[in-house]
Amino acid sequence: MNKPVVGAETKFSAEDMMLKTASCLVSDLQDCLGDPGEFYLFQGALRTLNITRIRESIPTQAENEDDSYRFKAIYQIQNLLKRYRFQQDTFSEDELIAKACKGFLATQSRLALLKERPRNSFYEAVLDTASDYIHKVLGVYDANEHQNACRFGNGASVGVRSRLACEAARWEWPISGSQEQTKWFSDFVVESPHIMRYWYERMNARGENDLTSQPYNVVDSLTMTLVPKSFKALRSIVPNTTIGSFITDGLGRMIQRRLKRNGYDITQLQMEHRARACQASIHKMDVTLDLSAASDSLSVSLMERLLPHDWYTEMCASRIGVVVLPDGSSCEMETFCTMGIGFTFPLQTLVFLGLLKATEKWTDSFRKRNWAHITVYGDDMIFDRGILHNVKLLFSYTGLVINLDKSFDEGPFRESCGGDFHHGLDVRPFQPESGDAHVGKSAYEALLYKFINGFRRRWTEQEIPRTLNYLVTQLGNLGMEIKLVPSNYPDVAGVQCSAYRNLPAFLEGSRCARPKVVGNGVIRFSYLRLTPEEAKEERHDPYYWVALGGKSSTTDSQCFDITNKSLPQKSTSRSATALIIERLCGCEGENGGLLSESFRKVILGQHPRFLGPPQQVRVDLATYVPVRHSGSYTRHLGSTCFWDP
Repeated sequence: MNKPVVGAETKFSAEDMMLKTASCLVSDLQDCLGDPGEFYLFQGALRTLNITRIRESIPTQAENEDDSYRFKAIYQIQNLLKRYRFQQDTFSEDELIAKACKGFLATQSRLALLKERPRNSFYEAVLDTASDYIHKVLGVYDANEHQNACRFGNGASVGVRSRLACEAARWEWPISGSQEQTKWFSDFVVESPHIMRYWYERMNARGENDLTSQPYNVVDSLTMTLVPKSFKALRSIVPNTTIGSFITDGLGRMIQRRLKRNGYDITQLQMEHRARACQASIHKMDVTLDLSAASDSLSVSLMERLLPHDWYTEMCASRIGVVVLPDGSSCEMETFCTMGIGFTFPLQTLVFLGLLKATEKWTDSFRKRNWAHITVYGDDMIFDRGILHNVKLLFSYTGLVINLDKSFDEGPFRESCGGDFHHGLDVRPFQPESGDAHVGKSAYEALLYKFINGFRRRWTEQEIPRTLNYLVTQLGNLGMEIKLVPSNYPDVAGVQCSAYRNLPAFLEGSRCARPKVVGNGVIRFSYLRLTPEEAKEERHDPYYWVALGGKSSTTDSQCFDITNKSLPQKSTSRSATALIIERLCGCEGENGGLLSESFRKVILGQHPRFLGPPQQVRVDLATYVPVRHSGSYTRHLGSTCFWDP
């Protein structure tokens, strides 16, 4: 039994639950395979509670395993604890950080050495073909389309912490960006007069003392952050500047549109990849390939070689080439774009697609099957085995490293985009991710639901009775009724059931909150939901701008005049308007001279776009926006008419 930790709030050990669940699952799968000794060493290690010994005792998968069911069982045990990191795990936090920094610097050194390699005429010809394909897909860069496509990212950026990240926060002065980015943004604001009005009203309302700030925080480096990936590795992400996230998001949307026009819809490719991986595990004629440090391995020199000049110029202007590592050191990146940059994922997709298509064209002995085609989603690639040898050679030449642990070209197993298949059988394991070691009662309840639903999606009740019984017992120990929800509800909402009238067998004898028919075919039930913390928001214009698709309304574009004396101003010897104009024009401070001449005309009211009669519409409202990465699980009532009978 998981003993709660009693304090200010009763806490439950997620780690104890994880280890006990693993032990129950091993016993269940031993029975399924009819071999009590199948996972003997791993079972013994689980009893010791020694995490290092547990990691060392995880069973290995036979590469030539032909029994799909046995493969699925071993694969589940192998991956059960892969993404879960214990407090006292094999690698400490400092070791993981050092490992990540070392790996990133090794990638930069490897890419730098590529510039000194001797040129190979054959591979250069292949790169020419890839470049031609990429040029054809991208076409000519369109500045107007770019501006209309730009949106701020959802996460943190320089100057905007993740917890406080929201649309309005990204419009607050000073807005972070490189010198090139701030120049671009200034020209963009010319076409968005309501932004200028918003800034004017915000700064004027604060009073003259707050008007001394500069509009931009000019930065010349980005800081790398590390997030959990697995128990033995951290994933590096480089949050962009606020303006940088805006510009690169637009570029990413443009690339995504052009890929879609050429038959590669990123929004649909995941499902296609899973279907292709399933087929490949049967006929074994396709390769599923994955790369190590895929985004970090796209070098500046390779992008200059492959991209059209106008696109390359715009992307270079939107990037910052210096990164500060977690250990405080900094380096000039050979990497063109990292995770955290808006165009990284679609650019990866396009570049790898171009390289594969070029390799296919230059492989003399390859005969393309009528129904086969190359498909790429990020760094997940599927293509015919006939070109694999040349793909390996070309990737090595361009500095790309194949992840051998996640690439498959032989045997009956294929994996791509979250789909794992062995002889056509879905063998995707349940892989819980780590969180807090001790959690509150409601969070523990949600975690148990997540485990139950995750296992049931992959295993039947008859296959894992001990595991389900243990998890249900833990729910019973919480002293509340077990919630039953429709199968389309989130995993953390309750135990998903296909029918509301009959309980699943493993829940018999348990206290369950039975759904009720309340009339007119409506079924009411209770469920658990993560309710985020909310903060009062009175800055409405940024959300208004997003709702309009990033465009000004007609009223906004005609009425704004920052020199309009009818706008409320604080009565001072030096007007608020004059101070704002100085700050926006960069007349004072270290950021002087950043803004374009057209921008100066806009804020001085001299631009022909703003000669219409001044008007104003003021609405005093208040709303609430969720605070990121915060909240608590609370009980709610739901209803449906479509629960299966």
